[in-house]
Amino acid sequence: MRCGPCPRMAWTAVAGLILALNLVSTPQAAAPPATVDVPDDAAAHGMLDGMRFVGHFGATGGPDDRPDSLSFGEGHFWSSVCVPCGFLPASYWVRRVGDAIHFRGEMGSVDRGRFLYQGVIRGQRLSASVNWRKDRWYWSIDREFRFEGTLAETPAPAVSLAAWVLRARRAAVAPEPDAVCPL
Repeated sequence: MRCGPCPRMAWTAVAGLILALNLVSTPQAAAPPATVDVPDDAAAHGMLDGMRFVGHFGATGGPDDRPDSLSFGEGHFWSSVCVPCGFLPASYWVRRVGDAIHFRGEMGSVDRGRFLYQGVIRGQRLSASVNWRKDRWYWSIDREFRFEGTLAETPAPAVSLAAWVLRARRAAVAPEPDAVCPL
């Protein structure tokens, strides 16, 4: 007596064929333009370089009582509150939609998790929601924060991105004395 082909093998073959067809027929995305004049709905990296927004950081639904600044340079962004706690400057993504500029980026720390920033700039104001997530083997931290700030008259510090990265790496080993870092 002869049995037909195994149903699991048949479905595996069909799934493999579908995946192969998608890979062949899906065009690769082109690199975004590296220009400051970004048309509506176009993505760009580095558009905010040289800008610094000064304001406050705090838990969503609570007081935003911690002074902070978000700086942009060399295609990366960083927070004056997060770097002293070991969070590395990170690349950011930008999209202009009408008169607003949307950005997002994720700063990570080896020991303290990651901060995912999603913000909107309208005129001279930046508003961002910030998700802090730290996964542990026994439980995870998942908290929401916000940053509100205005464009500073002085640009982002002239210190190179490499210097900010070095500062964050040193802080990951031993946070700076005046830093109040998350768990």
